[in-house]
Amino acid sequence: MAARALDQAGQEMWRDTVALTGSDNLATALVTLRPGALPVGEGRFEVQPLGQGAAATRTARFLVSFSEQWAITNYDQMISLLRYFDRQDWVDKLRQAPPDQRPAVWREFYKATDPVPVTPENEALEAYFRRVQFAN
Repeated sequence: MAARALDQAGQEMWRDTVALTGSDNLATALVTLRPGALPVGEGRFEVQPLGQGAAATRTARFLVSFSEQWAITNYDQMISLLRYFDRQDWVDKLRQAPPDQRPAVWREFYKATDPVPVTPENEALEAYFRRVQFAN
């Protein structure tokens, strides 16, 4: 099964193939994306059996957000919320990234600003957004 994630403009941000398990009547697949693999915002997730045409494609919408407390739906909104984040050097890189490079720059930002890389969360972002929420 081919799986991919697209942004709102239809730009592919992630792609992989996954194996199906089960029977001909009912098969399942587990798709795992690591934290930071996709940038913040809305997108579309597509799966398609290998070797079959576009008519066999199934789609679901998704939303990637910084935390459970914030539902950010576009890149500019994300940049605006990060205006007081400690690492403005990285926020500037996010701001200046062309649309086709934003997923890669977001992954670099997520990794570079994560104080505890062995955990799936970015504790610096979580702490920042707790402070923003408290301030509001």
